[in-house]
Amino acid sequence: MNMAQSTITLECSAHASDHELPDVQTTIDSPAEVVGRALLFHGFGRKPDALDELVAVLVENNIEVIRPYLKSKARQGGLNDRDLMRAVAREFAAFNEDTLPVVVIGHSAGGAVAMVAAEQFLQEALTLTGVLLIDSNGKIEELMAPALAALQRELIPVRTIAAAAGRCNRQAQIAHWLAGASAGFAGVQLTTGRHCDVEGSKADVTCRLLCGGAADPKNAAVVYRLTAGWSHAWLTRKSHPEIEPEGERISIWQELNVLKVL
Repeated sequence: MNMAQSTITLECSAHASDHELPDVQTTIDSPAEVVGRALLFHGFGRKPDALDELVAVLVENNIEVIRPYLKSKARQGGLNDRDLMRAVAREFAAFNEDTLPVVVIGHSAGGAVAMVAAEQFLQEALTLTGVLLIDSNGKIEELMAPALAALQRELIPVRTIAAAAGRCNRQAQIAHWLAGASAGFAGVQLTTGRHCDVEGSKADVTCRLLCGGAADPKNAAVVYRLTAGWSHAWLTRKSHPEIEPEGERISIWQELNVLKVL
C-alpha cells in the first residue's frame, strides 16, 4: 500500500470562554491519489493509533485521514470540551485550503465531537459530504440533537454503525435516537457487534474488559467495509449500490442475521 504519514499541530490556543485551548497533535495518513479527506475522532480513553486498521482501509480507498488527539482526562480543553471541538473544526477548515470534500467520522465519545465539528463546518468554507457515527456516545439534547438538526437542514447525511446494546454505548442509545430522528436510512446495528470492533486487533485489554470482550474480526470487516464504502461514495458523489439501503450486500447481511437496518 502506497501511504505517507505525517504529523501537524492544529493551533487551537485562542482563548475560548474562560480558558485557553491547547494545541492538538494531529496525524495525517495520505494515499498517493486523494479523492477527499476524513476527519476521524477516537473514543474516550483512547488515542488515534487505536484506529490504525480502519485508517489503512480508508487510505486504500484513496481517502486522506486526519486524526486529532484529544486527551480524555484534561481538566480543560479535553475530549469533552465543546470549545475545543469547534476550534479543531475551524483549524481543520483552514488546513483544508485545497477545498477537498470532507467526511467526519467518530467512534464512541468521538461521535459527539464529530457532530459538533460537522455543525461548525457548516459555517466554514469547505464541502462537508457526510457524517458517520461508529457506536457513538454523547449528550443528545446538549450536543447531538442541535447538530443533527443543522445538518439535516443542509441535507448532509448522518449515519451510524452501531454495536449490540451494551455498557459502552449506553444500550445503543445514540443508534435508537438517530433512527427515530432520521426521515430515512440511519445506518445499521451489528447483531453481535462489540464496542471495540472498529479497533480490530488494536483493541487493548481495557476496551475488552470494559466493553464486552475482544473485537470480532468478522464484525470489524463489516465496519471497515461500510465506513470506507459510504465515505468514498459521499466524497466522490458516486453511489455504492450494494451497501446502500436494500442493496445486495446489506440484504445478505440481514438474511444472515449479521445486522439490522435502522
